[in-house]
Amino acid sequence: MAREARPRFVRRGEGEEGADQRTKNDALRFANKALRSESAMVDGRLLADFEAVLSGNAIYLPSFHCGSKDYAVLASLAAEMERAVRAESGGMVNWSKHLKHENPEFSETFHRVVKEMADYFDVEVYATRMNFYRDGTDWKPFHHDSHAYGGRAQREDFTMGASFGGSRELIFLHEPSGNTFTFPQNNGDVFAFTSEVNKRFKHGVPKAKSNNDPRFSIIAWGRRRTINSRNGAASNESSEKSDQTKASTEATKSHNELVTGNGEVSQLIRKFFEKQESLDSNDRRVSKRGAGPLKGKAPETSAKLALEVIHKIGERTYMELRTAARDFQLGHVPVKTFYARAYELCEGKTEIFMQLANYLPEETLRASLLRFHEDARVLDEPF
Repeated sequence: MAREARPRFVRRGEGEEGADQRTKNDALRFANKALRSESAMVDGRLLADFEAVLSGNAIYLPSFHCGSKDYAVLASLAAEMERAVRAESGGMVNWSKHLKHENPEFSETFHRVVKEMADYFDVEVYATRMNFYRDGTDWKPFHHDSHAYGGRAQREDFTMGASFGGSRELIFLHEPSGNTFTFPQNNGDVFAFTSEVNKRFKHGVPKAKSNNDPRFSIIAWGRRRTINSRNGAASNESSEKSDQTKASTEATKSHNELVTGNGEVSQLIRKFFEKQESLDSNDRRVSKRGAGPLKGKAPETSAKLALEVIHKIGERTYMELRTAARDFQLGHVPVKTFYARAYELCEGKTEIFMQLANYLPEETLRASLLRFHEDARVLDEPF
């Protein structure tokens, strides 16, 4: 029986076994569905416009930020939003058929997510937005991005976004032909596209009849510093520095109305976690009735565990712990250095970070950490 993919406590990085899966652009697998019909195959306009997608200008990276069942980022976004609302320093405004917040300054988690995308795609960010979809009835109609955040010679040429929470669909529409293709937007996924795709296709998030789960989406617009294989370079494009500079974003300053100041966000997220816990519990019961557990298989990620750890050590410390774990996973630091840092962050409470060790995706690294922990306990070595 094939072993299922493990949920991830940290992202895989380049150079690791299986790392190409995290950074693999999966867009074509979904976009090709737009060309399945005979009429589409002979539609010259559609084929010409679809060349922008084929040449790498549309990007879909599943589980880029975290595993599909790792809800720590979701919990942090909700908590930071509620704190900002209580302090009257933030809130969300009604925008189309969902809630939004332009360039939120109050959320460290938001800015960390944007930075990870900007670093990966090599983009200078001009403007950002946090969207919140309360349930499947919140939606975004088809549209082209306006690309109005810079001057005429230096407008943004790249859109990137991340999803956290319930799964939704991002649909691209070729208006002249009526053909569409869809990217799933699961917890931790990233999508991105260049101005070439934006000119040829509209995009939107439709209503979801069977999905009532809340979702944050984090969107950023900017200009690529270099044109490279990660951010839409075609075979005839070179990886050269852009000569454009960041333009003023004064026009994008938000005027926010406190429409979720009653704790609505946190209430919705808590209900979502309770639902996921119930589903995980049912899955575990079914698994026990079926075949025995696979040797070496890590248990399912628990949203409850992530929340418990955040409650014990705080959101900031938890995110620092995740960063340390990622450095260990990437091979940047040895096991002793990671263990010492985790010991410090958890104030000597090893049971906290060793619980999370079960979700490291690499079995060899997980085993080495467990061995080091046992040796440290025997030697009673201080850190």
